[in-house]
Amino acid sequence: MAPYNKMNCGELVAQYDRAQFQRKETCKQIIEAQKVQIRNISAGKYSSISEANRKLDALYNRYDRECK
Repeated sequence: MAPYNKMNCGELVAQYDRAQFQRKETCKQIIEAQKVQIRNISAGKYSSISEANRKLDALYNRYDRECK
């Protein structure tokens, strides 16, 4: 039997809501990090554009994995 058998419906809904809220917050944080990275690139804060692009690509990939 599944481990959540003893939970009532309200507990399951609350658990789902918490997970959805956490996912939304994570996605907001990733988007904000992307914005900061783009501002840093625009401001010339990196000596290597390839390093800057790698970091930005990593954020885009994380967003694709976790938020789509």
